[in-house]
Amino acid sequence: MVGSVRSRRGFTLIELLVVIAIIAVLIALLLPAVQQAREAARRSQCKNNLKQIGLGLHNYHDTMQVFPPGMINSPAAAGTTGTGWAWGTFILPNIDQGPLYNNLAPSGPMAVTNATTLGYLRTVIPVYLCPSNPNLNASQNPYTTVIINGSTATAIGLSNYVAVAGTGAMDSNYSPNDGTFFNNSRISLRDITDGSSNTAIVMERDTQLSKTGDGNHLGGNWAGVSAPICTNCNYDFYAVMVSARGTYGTLNGTGTRDDRRAPTSAHVGGVHMLLGDGSIRFVSENVDANTYYRLASRADGVPLGEF
Repeated sequence: MVGSVRSRRGFTLIELLVVIAIIAVLIALLLPAVQQAREAARRSQCKNNLKQIGLGLHNYHDTMQVFPPGMINSPAAAGTTGTGWAWGTFILPNIDQGPLYNNLAPSGPMAVTNATTLGYLRTVIPVYLCPSNPNLNASQNPYTTVIINGSTATAIGLSNYVAVAGTGAMDSNYSPNDGTFFNNSRISLRDITDGSSNTAIVMERDTQLSKTGDGNHLGGNWAGVSAPICTNCNYDFYAVMVSARGTYGTLNGTGTRDDRRAPTSAHVGGVHMLLGDGSIRFVSENVDANTYYRLASRADGVPLGEF
């Protein structure tokens, strides 16, 4: 019997290169979709964080009949503000952080020189962190450096969510403003005469390094602390919205100057905003300037435009 011989033909080099090219194209098409899906999930989590913060603020309001103070300020040396507890500390029991609140026992000046207290102040609280914030890694961890009494720098827990003081210029003492949170504030819902659905009370601030030529975005912190009078301050937990157009406070730095203290985010195109009624809006960085500033004021009596 004569055995039959079957010849087998393999891939040619050209065919192999074509297959590799097709796979590369498919991967190139797939990766942006995967990245967009991941960012969509991060944006959803960021929105959920603000919802939790809004619930915490309203639960505090239900108990105390006012929103927590922006910061309880304490006397300090000349040229500095005092070390004080912020709104982010006072709502800890309302965001499932009751044990941390009890350990801090916030009353009087913040004892940042106490090692035990400082350890608590460095607690990383997930609800205060936007998952899109780019610096949450081993080398740039979820802490922010703050200045104590004008000279000593230390790190405490980061927050990517800052309270809205209003439209007036923020001075070194966080003086009374036309927003909802400022130094020793005691604002209730009845004081928000523009309507709680028309007033921004908390916004985002990221910690991107060297985002523009005007320097780093410094984020904020949840505990509260002092900030010295200087040109490179953290300015803690406040979103600065001042009435001087094009100077400070533009969303995502889209104006003539990108200020470290302004509301910013790592999201493309805008910033999440918590309104006084507890709802969340994603506000475009191209929002009309007048609308943007009026959102920061609780009682200016001026109707809002579309946002």
